[in-house]
Amino acid sequence: MTIEEGVEVKFASGTGLTVFGELVAKGTSGSGITFTSAQDSPAAGDWGPLAFVGTSVDASYDGSGNYASGSILEYC
Repeated sequence: MTIEEGVEVKFASGTGLTVFGELVAKGTSGSGITFTSAQDSPAAGDWGPLAFVGTSVDASYDGSGNYASGSILEYC
């Protein structure tokens, strides 16, 4: 799954996201990605975790240390 920069992902109460494969959420310093509650008055604990299970794909980097592939959360 890829989440584009500037996107706001809203979770219903008690829900979260479990990653079984690859999650690419690469925002930028000027246009981040927000994970938040869908409640009218968001509060800490409204939504569950972002969980990466054993089958999720780890990030990999090239010889210069630049992101190449796999799961990544950047500017989120």
